[in-house]
Amino acid sequence: MELELPVVKLSPQIRSGATGIEAYTDLACEELAGVNAESAAQQRALAARKQQCLEQYRQFIPNTGLR
Repeated sequence: MELELPVVKLSPQIRSGATGIEAYTDLACEELAGVNAESAAQQRALAARKQQCLEQYRQFIPNTGLR
């Protein structure tokens, strides 16, 4: 006699750790130049991290410089 196993239905949701977005928030500012983003969400996270780094270094940019 065979026992019937329960059916487990899985949904096609993306796991939060599967996107790799968290990796961009931990990158050092010096490492951002060599990083390539693959998805649109990763590109947004990378752009946000670059903006954070720019804000950190903005105090060293002279008023006549790049603003």
